[in-house]
Order: sequence, then structure tokens, then C-alpha cells
Amino acid sequence: MSPCLLGCVVFCLLQAGAVHAGVTQDPTFQVVRTGQRTTLKYTQDMYHDSMYWYRQDLGHGLRRIYYSAGVPSSEPGDVPEGYSVSRSNKENFPLMLKSANRSQTSVYFCASSYSTALHGHLLFVQKVLGAHNQAPSTGNLGPLRATCL
Repeated sequence: MSPCLLGCVVFCLLQAGAVHAGVTQDPTFQVVRTGQRTTLKYTQDMYHDSMYWYRQDLGHGLRRIYYSAGVPSSEPGDVPEGYSVSRSNKENFPLMLKSANRSQTSVYFCASSYSTALHGHLLFVQKVLGAHNQAPSTGNLGPLRATCL
């Protein structure tokens, strides 16, 4: 591809505007006292069935905390201790820290995907690559950082 054509394609893509990913994670940074209960909010407006919460700690890859395959289900992941979730509708999947402690200081990620019978080639909206064996695409937010003092 010639440099001129490549520049034209890039310019046209930039003019198209940002793709609306439809994922909101709130707050983006939170400091919590030890023993305090807090909720990390996660909302998506793409009508995805499956929603996920992950945490990433220094020296570890992504570890799934909880996931939901649809309303009202939720299943524990690799590190569910000290957390709870609820799924009362398709759009929301809040993560509650029951009683914050220093071991929960982490970077938290949320993700959503369509559910299929085979769980293959799913649309996966997030800011993290390659988690849960699904084809990733970039969402519109960064990680949430929570510090427990």
C-alpha cells in the first residue's frame, strides 16, 4: 500500500469518529479504608449476556473474580473470596468488596461478551488482551485501580 493511500485511509478512519464500546466502569480510582464495604459499578449497553470481573496483581496475570452468563446467574471465578456480585438486569454487574483489606489492593477490569452455545469467536469488549479464550476488542475505558488502606 502506498504511503499516500495509507494516509488517506487513516484520515478517513479518524473522521469516522470513535467507536462506541458501551462499557462503563465507575469509579476509575478508589481508595478504601480497611474494613469498609464498597461497590465497583460496571454497566454495558450492548445487551451482552455474559459479564466478567477480573483483577490483576503485581506478578500475576488476569484472575477472574466472578462472571455471569446471564440474568440472574453468577459464578465464582479463581479469586472470589471477599467479594460478592449481583445481576438483576442485563446491563449491570456490580462487584462488592464485603470488607476491604490490603490484599484486595489491585487493578480491576470488567468485560462483556455475547453468549453462544460453543463460546467460540465471541465479541469481547474490554481493555485487556486475551482473557478467557475469546477474541478481544478494545473498549472505551481503562482499568479501575482500588487501594485498600
